[in-house]
Amino acid sequence: MNLDNSIITVLMPVYNGESYLQEAIESILSQTFTNFEFLIIDDCSKDNSINIINSFNDKRIKLVINKKNIGQSRTMNLGLMRAKGKYIARIDQDDVSYNNRLESQINVISGLNKTIIGTWAYTIDIESNIIGSIIHPIDNDSILDSLSLGSPFTHSSIFAEKKDLILLGGYSEKFKIAMDWDLWIKAASKNIQFCNIPEYLVGLRQHSNQASKDNKGKKTLNSETLKLFKKSKKYIKSKKNLNAFYGWSYYHQIINIRLNSNIVITLTKIIFSLLKPKYLINFLKLVFYHKLTSKPSNLYTPPILKKIYSSSFSSK
Repeated sequence: MNLDNSIITVLMPVYNGESYLQEAIESILSQTFTNFEFLIIDDCSKDNSINIINSFNDKRIKLVINKKNIGQSRTMNLGLMRAKGKYIARIDQDDVSYNNRLESQINVISGLNKTIIGTWAYTIDIESNIIGSIIHPIDNDSILDSLSLGSPFTHSSIFAEKKDLILLGGYSEKFKIAMDWDLWIKAASKNIQFCNIPEYLVGLRQHSNQASKDNKGKKTLNSETLKLFKKSKKYIKSKKNLNAFYGWSYYHQIINIRLNSNIVITLTKIIFSLLKPKYLINFLKLVFYHKLTSKPSNLYTPPILKKIYSSSFSSK
C-alpha cells in the first residue's frame, strides 16, 4: 500500500503508554477499513512504549519520536502537519476503536462538508470490560446547545478533514486537559458543523493514571472548565441547558475552594456569584433532584462532570 495515497491518517500521541498501548494499536490495525496511515508520535516516553510500537510489523504504522518532550497539544499539532491523509481520525494510547469505526465514519463524512464527527462510546476498565456508556447529542443544533456544558465528543472518536482542523489553528497549547473542548468552541465560531454517530464505536478507558485523576490534574481541569464555560455560553439555545449551565458554573466555583490555594480570591468569586441567584438556584436544583430521586437529572450532564458526581449521585 502506498501510504501517500492513504485517505485517512489515524493520529495517536503517546507518552508512557505501555500499559494499554498494544491493545490500542491492535484495535486500529484490525479495522475493516484499511486505507489509512497510522501516525504514532512518541513524546519522549521513559517506559517501554517505543519497543511496543516497534514490535508491530505493519507498513501502515509510521513512528515519529520527538527530540524533546513538548506536551500533548503540540504533539497533536505536529501530527496534523505531518499527516498525509485527507481525514484525521484521533485515538488515545489507552483507548480502543471497535473494528467498524473508520468504515462507519468515512461513510458518513463522505456526504458532508466542513463537519467534525464523533461517536458514542463505551467506558471500559483496565481489563477492557464494558462498565458504562457515553451518549452524546447527535445533530449539530443539539451539540451546539450543549457545547457550554463540556466537550460534546469523546476525543478518541473524532474524525474530521485535516484542512478544517488546520484552519482552526489546531489544538491550543494553553490547555493541558480540555484542549479538545476548546477546539470545538473554535470550530463553532467558524460555522463548522458537528454530528455524533449514534453507535458505540470506541472504548474509553477508565484508570487511575489519567491526567485528570490527581489533585494537580483536577485543579487544571477545573480551571480550564471555568474558562471554557465563559467562551461557550453564547451557543446555548434551550432553557434546560441554560439552567444546567448556571448550576454547573456555580458548582465549579465551589470546587475551586477545595482545589485553589488562593482561598481569598476564590471566595470573592463565590460571593459575587451569589449576587446572581439563578446560578445558586439551578445548582441547588441539580443537587436536590439527584439526592431526592436517585435518578439522573433531566438537565444535560456532560460525561466529564458526571464522573465527578458519581460518588454522590446515582446514575441509573
